[in-house]
Amino acid sequence: MPQERSNIFLIGPMGAGKSSIGKALALVLTRPFIDLDAEIVSREGRSIPEIFAAEGEDGFRRCETEALRHALVYKAVIATGGGVVMKPENIPLLKSGIVCYLRASVEVQYQRTATDRNRPMLQVEDRRARLQEIFELRYPLYKAACDFEIDSGKGMHECVVKIREQLKRLRPDEITDD
Repeated sequence: MPQERSNIFLIGPMGAGKSSIGKALALVLTRPFIDLDAEIVSREGRSIPEIFAAEGEDGFRRCETEALRHALVYKAVIATGGGVVMKPENIPLLKSGIVCYLRASVEVQYQRTATDRNRPMLQVEDRRARLQEIFELRYPLYKAACDFEIDSGKGMHECVVKIREQLKRLRPDEITDD
């Protein structure tokens, strides 16, 4: 009997392309796509900066864990927030599926987030230094949580192809060539 379809979690830093690559991957795999940040905004009825302002990062992380738990039932491609790995209780939730770490250099992250004002953790004078600090803190957590990693500094199509190849290797009963 084939295994139950697994969620595919995309983890990685801000600007790694989790949302854009996730949408494209979901189309290729004909699965639903869930962006956890969008789910949090929808569930909370306020923006991420508003949540951070009212409840701080800890409050946001509680909302994130709740949204992650809720998303588990969908068997989807799920783009997580960059800090999902910061709460130890999230790791087994992620490990219930297949975890892809989208790796992006600090320079790529900086370029991709340079004009985005919707990222509370980057509302500092030296965004590049802040991205480097976050990378150093989270990198070991991303590595420990993932089943495989993909360099997301390449084009989106190439990333989707590489992710699909890895998924096929890990779950050949779920990923077909049709």
